[in-house]
Amino acid sequence: MTNDLLICLFCQGSLEEGFEKEHTTPLLIEGTAPFNTANASRDAFRRVFAANRVQLTRNIEFQSRSGTKPEAVNTTFGEWVDTLSEENNIPFVFGFCNGALCNQIESSFGIPEYLKKSCMILYINAGKASNGVAFHQHWQTWGHLLAGKKIWYVSEPGDIPFRPYRYADEEQLAKAGFQVCEQNEGEVVFLPKDWWHATFNKADWNLAIGGQGGLASGEYDAAHKFDESKLKT
Repeated sequence: MTNDLLICLFCQGSLEEGFEKEHTTPLLIEGTAPFNTANASRDAFRRVFAANRVQLTRNIEFQSRSGTKPEAVNTTFGEWVDTLSEENNIPFVFGFCNGALCNQIESSFGIPEYLKKSCMILYINAGKASNGVAFHQHWQTWGHLLAGKKIWYVSEPGDIPFRPYRYADEEQLAKAGFQVCEQNEGEVVFLPKDWWHATFNKADWNLAIGGQGGLASGEYDAAHKFDESKLKT
């Protein structure tokens, strides 16, 4: 697949803190400081994160629109992974992280400083090939694909020739003329604030970590430590 996103290839160590302020279009970033992928397989992920609790939902449309999880299913990562081979399982999980889970993600995979300081809240998403996440937008975000393959459809802020937050298949999105990008293991996608995007997992096992939200000095550490006095209101 040809990538129609702005593609920027960077050698290891060439990106620095504050890089996101210089870019107003999406980036597909290669050659960054390496992440640790030893815990990225399905079995390894289950072993390391099995006890962590997570909320799942089948209502991806509402979650994309509001960020909340209606009709929530409360479970653990381990219990969820064990259902992936079932026909009617929930095929995708997305969760913001805090406290101990943030620390566990950092210790398991490592996060380059330039990415740590670009977004305040860490997230983790995983799943198998599925119908994807509908077009939505939010604060600036980055996502590093540790395992699998993901397709991104993106559009700049403003009106789009498509109804957001409603599922559409890839054929519909391609005909609408959206930019498309294939993200492979080891690559980072960075999206500036308010860029529309829809994503599709393409492998039997996909795992990504990332960050979302604007950041001011000291907010990243404060968010991880639940020091609300240091967070902007």
